Amino acid sequence: MPKTSANKSAARQAERYRQAHQTERAVPTPNGAVRRAVQKRQAPAGFGGFIREFPWLSGILTVAILGAGLLTLRANHLPPFAIKATPDACAWAKKSSGTANGAKITRTYASAPPACITTATGNYQAVLYLKKGGNITIQLDQKAAPVTVNNFVFLATHHFYDGLTFHRVVTNPLVAQAGDPRTVDPKADLSQGLTQTPSSPDGAGYFIPDELPTSSAVYKAQSIAMANKGKGTTSSQFFISTGDNTSLPASYNYFGQVTNDTFAVLKTVQQNDVINSITITYDPKGTPGVVPATPTPTK
Repeated sequence: MPKTSANKSAARQAERYRQAHQTERAVPTPNGAVRRAVQKRQAPAGFGGFIREFPWLSGILTVAILGAGLLTLRANHLPPFAIKATPDACAWAKKSSGTANGAKITRTYASAPPACITTATGNYQAVLYLKKGGNITIQLDQKAAPVTVNNFVFLATHHFYDGLTFHRVVTNPLVAQAGDPRTVDPKADLSQGLTQTPSSPDGAGYFIPDELPTSSAVYKAQSIAMANKGKGTTSSQFFISTGDNTSLPASYNYFGQVTNDTFAVLKTVQQNDVINSITITYDPKGTPGVVPATPTPTK
């Protein structure tokens, strides 16, 4: 049956009513104030919320934390602010030494070595190795002459004597003398006097004090003492008594003796025999000047 105009009008109204109930109502966009209020309600609480509210503070806090950390590292000397350890100037006197390591040897020093060996710093033995073979063990006695033993051990551990010769082996007095740095050169002129000035080429570049014995009785066979040219001129040269020299004046720093088991090797020393090296054996618990019950091992 055809629809009348009234029916058509009613149908259109019903359709509009149906569409109005099926379509979601558009929500108007909130203005700026409303938007910030919504964001504030949605922001997290606590420190995170504080940083989000004031983002410019995060940079300041980061710098402050890093600065505090660096100050803590510096105050406690931690890397990269760790303090470099100061080298021990007496390290050479606190350990045994070996043979030369191939490094360049210093033959002249500007001053005497630091005082590292005292009358109570343990037991020191020196072993002198000859190029031709054989070795001589020397018991050092810092109770008799601490400065002299200190000097000898310093020079030996720094390989000063390596390659030098026994440039004077005589029978009057009965001595074998060595320690002149010029003898490292076989063609060296040894005519200049012995240790006349600190700069003389026949010493180590400095003098050490006299530590003279109270009696010449110490200059018996096997004793070792420092050579000199007079008072206050002791440097690097030493002599070993191959026989009795108690007739000498008490003018030389006595500082040890050759051990009985190697004295026979000393008796074979001839002029120009080369010293390969002198090693030092140190026993911090040993008695100064006393030969240990167990002799130093020999090569």
